[in-house]
Amino acid sequence: MPSFRTIFAVAATAFAALSSAAPIADGTNQVAQLVGVSNVANDVAHNVNVNGVDVTVVDLGKRMPQDITDIVNGIFGGEHKREEQLQGGLDGVVGSVTDIVDGILGSLDGEYKREEQLQSLPAILVSVQAKLQTVSGELTALVNGKVNVDVEILKPVIAEVHDIVAGAVVSVKLLVGSPVDFILTLDGKVLAAVDVCHILVSVLVLVHSILSLVLQVVASVSIKVVAPLIAAIGSLLVELLVCIFVDLKAGIFVAIGPLLTPTLYNALVAINLDIVVAVLKKGTN
Repeated sequence: MPSFRTIFAVAATAFAALSSAAPIADGTNQVAQLVGVSNVANDVAHNVNVNGVDVTVVDLGKRMPQDITDIVNGIFGGEHKREEQLQGGLDGVVGSVTDIVDGILGSLDGEYKREEQLQSLPAILVSVQAKLQTVSGELTALVNGKVNVDVEILKPVIAEVHDIVAGAVVSVKLLVGSPVDFILTLDGKVLAAVDVCHILVSVLVLVHSILSLVLQVVASVSIKVVAPLIAAIGSLLVELLVCIFVDLKAGIFVAIGPLLTPTLYNALVAINLDIVVAVLKKGTN
């Protein structure tokens, strides 16, 4: 039995010749002559000899074009399916790789966005300073030389100071683990630790000024009402200082020592922020 390769070769040759073949006088086909058909009857050719090889080809007459088409479609159709399967597999691999890459890039993008949202320590302190200055101005205008101011008027002021310091604590904690150069940067420049300490001390002075004024104008009967509110701010200041001095590891703890004076200590103690003084004094030991 001839091999599939032999039959396909004959069929392909016949198909190529058929496209330009014209019927001859005796009813045979030019294709038959080209492939060496020795016996053609009822459009069926047998005993085809090609280059000394005997093969059997059925229906090389009217049905041959369809037969060849079926063969070619069968071969290339199968090949096409295999290519589709291969392409589908490749698409799956590419899709998986794309998903992985997208995931990595998404993570990197998320990290980049997180860094974009971070503020440096001096930027945080400068923002806190500006907010406290606003509160101080509002409080001064509010009391305007008055005494025995209703505690309900002063509570929102104390609450605002509390929220400002609490927000600073959150922002500073986000900095933990960041490079020191980033922590100390302000407006594109890396500040010396002592310069950052100057800003920090000004923040402490502003907090003292606001709370001291509150204690001066509040009615004496209401001191016990504001005292725990001030103590809560003191606790937040301690948390802020510990995070700045210890957690950030940016050299602030050592640098602030020379800037702390007895006047500042006494001022903080006067408004019952002894605990803040205790933390600050650690920097001078």
